[in-house]
Amino acid sequence: MSYEAGEIYFVREVSEGEQLSPFVKIGLVKSPRVSATRLSEHQTGNPRRLLIPEGHIVATDAVSLVEAQLHRRYASNRVGGEWFSFESDKQLLQVISDTRALAIDAEKLAFVFVQADNFQKSASNGETVKATDSDLEIATRLADATAKMAFCKKIESDINEKLKEAVREGEDVGTVQNRTYKPKFDEAAFADKHPEVYSKYLELEPFWYSRFLSNKKVEASEGLGAEFELAITEIQSLMSAIGGTSDAYKISEPTMLVTQLKALADWDLKYATAQMKVACGVNEAIEGVCSWKRYQDSKQEFDLKKFTGEHPDFYMEYLTDAVTKEYVLRPRGNART
Repeated sequence: MSYEAGEIYFVREVSEGEQLSPFVKIGLVKSPRVSATRLSEHQTGNPRRLLIPEGHIVATDAVSLVEAQLHRRYASNRVGGEWFSFESDKQLLQVISDTRALAIDAEKLAFVFVQADNFQKSASNGETVKATDSDLEIATRLADATAKMAFCKKIESDINEKLKEAVREGEDVGTVQNRTYKPKFDEAAFADKHPEVYSKYLELEPFWYSRFLSNKKVEASEGLGAEFELAITEIQSLMSAIGGTSDAYKISEPTMLVTQLKALADWDLKYATAQMKVACGVNEAIEGVCSWKRYQDSKQEFDLKKFTGEHPDFYMEYLTDAVTKEYVLRPRGNART
């Protein structure tokens, strides 16, 4: 994960009458670059005049994480790419205020993330320690965030199924995009057909084993908080109103709501996970809370580079293209680029 510092900028679009339009581009630059340089790049080839007004830049740690949060939390305002539409300057100023609050949190997050990464590189000592009150508090927040993410992913899956069905039925709510990934050597198929040749290119390589597991779960009786449960109820109500593919245009609202909800849960999950790892430190486990085994090991790896140089025909024969169908909800409003 990247914790690089930088700036979040809010680019305003100026209309022909020299009025600020409702469209705002929310982007980032990583230090040592500055937003003013990025603005000139956005302006190149753009027929609309762009500007970053005073107070529309927020410096922050973990700038990529903060930008991703903003894009998800304000998904209902997105009109395409990094462009968003806000009804009033007051609404936009609130978004900027929220960004400053995120920047304050990001400063704490980045420090904890770096600590957790340092422990990630340290072998666990085999010890299990007793949980402190602080450990239990972190574990509860981690379990809560994990459960919320699971709820959001389940709803996302349900929404995607409805979107797929609507697109297949010809409803104008989304598109099918075929994504072709970089050709890949089918190692498993080659090993199955030519085991003797395959075995000649297996080399013992070192690797770092690390597996973090959280043991605490949220009990059904504990709930996930009134605010989250109210939001879930609203999303489920919107979903139930989609009676068939002719109602598919209604997919947009629950999609945006679950994206926002998932962003909040993801922020809490990342922070609580890092805090839990720091609390565990070099220990292998905290009793009843978590385990984090880490050690240096080795395993057999297929030397693809050497194999390709000596058997180019075999390599080409077992090269496969991975094509994945992706169902994408059609952008709302007037898209910006």
